[in-house]
Amino acid sequence: NLELLNFDEDTLYKRHVCGDHFLASDFVSNARHRLKPFAIPQQYDGKEEDDLHIIPPLHTYTHKKPDQTDTKLLSPESSTSISILELHTPPKTNQVGRMSFPSSETKQFINDVILFPTPIKQKQSEEVKNEIIDTPKKKKLRSTIQNQRKIIKNKRSTICKLRSNLKSYRQELNAHKHLLNKIKYSSKGSKVLTKMQLFHGHRKCWTQAEKNFSIGLFYKSPATYKYLRNKQNIILPGVSTIKKWIGSSKFMPGFNTGFLKQLQLKIETMTNEEKYCVVVFDEMSIKKYLEYSKYLDMVEGFEDLGHKGRTNKIASLAMVFIARGLYSRWKMPITYFLSASSMKHDILSELIIEVVEKLNRIGLSVTAIVCDQGTNNVAALKKLGISKEKPYFNVGTNTIFSIFDVPHIIKNFRNNLLKDDFIYKGQRITFNDIKKTYDIDKSSGTSRALLKITDSHIQPGPFQKMSCKLALQVFSHSVAATMKTCITTGQLTTSTASATADFIEEINRTFDCLNSKKLYTSNPYTCAISEERPGQLNLLLNSKNWCEQLRKTYNGKETRPPCFDGLVQTINAIQMLYIQQQKLGYTFLLTSRLNQDVIENLFSVFRQRGGFNRNPTAKTFRTTFRINILVNLIKSSDASNCYLGYKCFKEFKCNDCTHIFLKADEYFFNEQEFLIFYKSYESNDPEKNVLNKPTEMFTLFIQRAQKIISAYIIQMPETRNLCKMLQKKIKLELFSLLQLEKSCDSHFDYIFNSMFENYYGGEIQHTNVKNITVYI
Repeated sequence: NLELLNFDEDTLYKRHVCGDHFLASDFVSNARHRLKPFAIPQQYDGKEEDDLHIIPPLHTYTHKKPDQTDTKLLSPESSTSISILELHTPPKTNQVGRMSFPSSETKQFINDVILFPTPIKQKQSEEVKNEIIDTPKKKKLRSTIQNQRKIIKNKRSTICKLRSNLKSYRQELNAHKHLLNKIKYSSKGSKVLTKMQLFHGHRKCWTQAEKNFSIGLFYKSPATYKYLRNKQNIILPGVSTIKKWIGSSKFMPGFNTGFLKQLQLKIETMTNEEKYCVVVFDEMSIKKYLEYSKYLDMVEGFEDLGHKGRTNKIASLAMVFIARGLYSRWKMPITYFLSASSMKHDILSELIIEVVEKLNRIGLSVTAIVCDQGTNNVAALKKLGISKEKPYFNVGTNTIFSIFDVPHIIKNFRNNLLKDDFIYKGQRITFNDIKKTYDIDKSSGTSRALLKITDSHIQPGPFQKMSCKLALQVFSHSVAATMKTCITTGQLTTSTASATADFIEEINRTFDCLNSKKLYTSNPYTCAISEERPGQLNLLLNSKNWCEQLRKTYNGKETRPPCFDGLVQTINAIQMLYIQQQKLGYTFLLTSRLNQDVIENLFSVFRQRGGFNRNPTAKTFRTTFRINILVNLIKSSDASNCYLGYKCFKEFKCNDCTHIFLKADEYFFNEQEFLIFYKSYESNDPEKNVLNKPTEMFTLFIQRAQKIISAYIIQMPETRNLCKMLQKKIKLELFSLLQLEKSCDSHFDYIFNSMFENYYGGEIQHTNVKNITVYI
């Protein structure tokens, strides 16, 4: 290629060498596609002149200039000279000659050939190609490619059809939406529910209106929500999704705006009666501990008063506010604050006002606040203008009553009586009479009346003095009845015993009236305050009168502890609250909704987190507070007295057992039945005024059974299968005494098991065995 001589280095570098410059041995295979390593191109030996055969032309044309003699001038108008062209025809020859000097046309032809691109090798024949490609692996790959191409083709066809269908579906959907928007719905909720069923697809985000509707329906009735979603297949968000929406807040100390909005949705589903509520607040001790929270990106455990700011002091107390229904059984923690010590009364008074305002703003009707008689609580209420005669304050146009927790007041009564005597209606009362009554009952050889009273009640330690349960059991109807029984039988002869028994009975009645849980009960003092029960208000008025005159005496000095005035203030507030609700059209008031039981239960749940955690950290408290927004509060069950005959009647309803156990002369009492007389309640209903008395036959059976049980427990307490052995022995010896039918055999076993469970259910000592009282 002669033209290559005129190329520069860069242009020449881009040119390729054709396969003619290599030998056959330089290639990998006969296909001559790939060169071997270190293959060297060979010099091209072909001659260009030999390859190009030039045929001489048959005719040539020459240009001949005319001589001057032959040139003739024409007329003056013509100024051009005419050249003469001559045609020379060469002679014909049989041989083709070779020109030494090609003409210009030939040179142009040669240049065109030189500049023509290098010819591409012809494709290999199909036979060679098949020999190279048709390996097993390549066959498989070629087959896979063909299949994939078919699949792609089908997919493209499907996509095309789906796009066409989607376009028509969207047009149809827009038409339906336009039609649904024209329909008049009865409410926004019905419109949202209709659109959810028609237009909500899988994995589609829920709109805010759909969230609000679903949360409201779930708040109204979780059971109904699950029934509609699971059984009726109505399109609704899952329960876990609902709980996630509800608990999406971090629940930091202070007022949580997101949670209050969720609570407002729930309140919108309530009736007017359910919106009346009471705010309860109290402090819980937490552990002084600092923890870094990666979730919050902050250190938890410092004093944190929410919008009032944080300090560098380590928190040791958590002030919790909780709302509960006045006429319905709902309760909800509202907020909490962390403080280094007892919250200052000025800050607490401001927080009380803010809590009431926020709850009223979201739709609730706060009627009262409940707390204990802590010094900071009393000071905060005093700053709000609350006194014994004026137990309320105003927030806007609403009147909020202040009530002290009655169980804590009774506990303070007990703690003061442990140290000093009281002057009650001009008579001295002392705790020594209660101790003597307990000793008399404890030393009883047959039966005990004070089954729940223990040494912890009579001689409480530091922690027992903080227990409201122990104090309430000391000031109970059973203790007063037992004391009167001991006075009647001559076992208790102190001059203060009668007044002490009356005081305990008065305290018990007052507490029953201030802790009513039902509208009607067999105990007339535990019924709700209502128009049909005017005796309740009379009892409260009587309690307020004697409490205002009550004094504590020590070394001749008489004082009034704060708990005395606290009880008077509480009675005044409850009376005013009942009058207020009566004007609004409500005819009864359950006073058990006006104590701190709900918040004490909440604190017990916090302490149960992780097994037993008496003082949780700030982080644990926050997470537990958040969880309890979403789940129900844990309720504990308490045991009660064992009334053998009544339990048997209630369980089997056997008339034969009734005639054997029940005494006919129920309105007359002998000397052994004074305890039943004193434990009965005053009532106009003869069926509810007294406890049913056992027959002499049943009493004799219980006494003999107790002797057998006592003997075996004292002699052989380590015996295995003790209950079965005693049951067999008592049944063998005493079954005939009751004259029961064979059909009542299971009734006998039930009575024995109940008696033995009560008798041997606690810790038993060899010389001090707990006996059972026979109540029918």
